[in-house]
Amino acid sequence: MGSRADWDFDPPDDDDAATASFAPKSFAEGASRRAYRAMRWTPGKYGTRAVVKEYMEEYTWAQGDWKTAERIYKETKEFATRFNRVSNTNYPIDVVDYSIEKVTKSDSGTPKLGEWVMVEDYLEGNFQKYISNNGWVKPQCMTDYISMPAFAHWSWVNTRGRK
Repeated sequence: MGSRADWDFDPPDDDDAATASFAPKSFAEGASRRAYRAMRWTPGKYGTRAVVKEYMEEYTWAQGDWKTAERIYKETKEFATRFNRVSNTNYPIDVVDYSIEKVTKSDSGTPKLGEWVMVEDYLEGNFQKYISNNGWVKPQCMTDYISMPAFAHWSWVNTRGRK
């Protein structure tokens, strides 16, 4: 996995085992991770836009460092599938595909060579945050995008408040 400045990424050379190329500067930050524009080079995803995420507070030098995030993604995908089936919503919940990859080439200071990062499918369009883990819900969600708070509440009820 190597770095580039924008969406104009060249595919890796035949002798390069890169699974994605990423920009050297992040385009967004969340509470705990930075996000970088990327392009995937894996079969089935070749030439598709992606996002590379790294933790901000610490580098992940072992693939297992992403274990908690992977568990949460897997559980969320399972919950979303069940919720979509039982709610019959017009706005189904979808969880993006991801993989955990090791950085094998880096032209920038971060993500670092040898670091493990999460690579997710890129979501086209303008991103808006509708709900947060701390209970905040964008008011528009209560009328226009009711699936998000309904899914959060449904998950809370179905895990007896544990998740």
